[in-house]
Amino acid sequence: MNEHEVREQIRQAVDRGSTFLITSAVKPDGDSVSAQLALKALIESYKGTADVRVDIINEVHCPHRYAFLPGTADMKTMDDDVLGDYDVAFAVDCSPERIGRVRALFERAGTRITIDHHKVRTEGGAQINLVRPKASSTAEIIYGFIEDEAWRTELTPELAAILYTGMIFDTGGFLYKLTTPQTMRVAARLLETGFNFPAVAERVLLVRTYSARVLLGKVLSTMKRNRQGTVGYAVVTMRMMQDADAHIDDLEGIVEQMIFTEGVEVSVLAVELGENEYKLSLRSRGKIDVASLARDLDPQGGGHDRAAGCNLKGDAKEVIWRVVAEVDARLEAIDPDTDEHVGARA
Repeated sequence: MNEHEVREQIRQAVDRGSTFLITSAVKPDGDSVSAQLALKALIESYKGTADVRVDIINEVHCPHRYAFLPGTADMKTMDDDVLGDYDVAFAVDCSPERIGRVRALFERAGTRITIDHHKVRTEGGAQINLVRPKASSTAEIIYGFIEDEAWRTELTPELAAILYTGMIFDTGGFLYKLTTPQTMRVAARLLETGFNFPAVAERVLLVRTYSARVLLGKVLSTMKRNRQGTVGYAVVTMRMMQDADAHIDDLEGIVEQMIFTEGVEVSVLAVELGENEYKLSLRSRGKIDVASLARDLDPQGGGHDRAAGCNLKGDAKEVIWRVVAEVDARLEAIDPDTDEHVGARA
């Protein structure tokens, strides 16, 4: 089934419904926030707002960094006023098993839909799945609905700013491999609406809180490399977070700073969640598929070739060296003449 046909299935589901749930991963990022806001605008434009309820519900509140986007003030958590049942539920930019407590609402919905661009994922009970692993972002997939005349949605400057946020976040400002000619064509169309794109880019890619800057300094000052210099790693302890007066949102972007170290092929940021439990963020320069690595380390892990994550148990040293050993093994299996893994062409 092609993308247009799946969009038509989704449109028919929206036609039948009047209450809609939109959710995403436990830790919202720029693309997930963007995709949720854009999807809500799309449904409200298509259905009209009379007798229609569209709730964006996540495990946590929207990160401060994206609070400038229109509609974020209305995003909810499970502690807010939510319905017991929704006609249609969307999980965007993730698989349903990654949405935390909201999954109970998702599973009770009459129609369950995912819209995503992650390569490593599961359907998680969804009946309709619009998945494009080669798309730059889930925001780019949502833009496809706007181009579809059946959805009769106008591309306003406000909606363009929302979509642009997701696209520049997930491409690192159009740096990463999933940036395609189509991505740039979509971005150009968004810019044509006249929104203040430099201001959006600054907020998404450059501006950080003072606490985030302090935390970044602490992390980079403790960053180490393996013997070959191919893996850069650091641990963020609860004490470091407290000393910097930092919040979970302040971690965003640190692992990207680490990967752009000369000689480093994979960067690993291990964030302490509790006693002997760590959340790992993984980044790659391209030789190693960290989505596959994350899934091998943790069945619930996953992401993209160059950006992924997972959770591991153990003390900090055990966790780090488990990852380093896996990266070393993968690097050793690469044919130096082709940059391909040995046996990949068989």
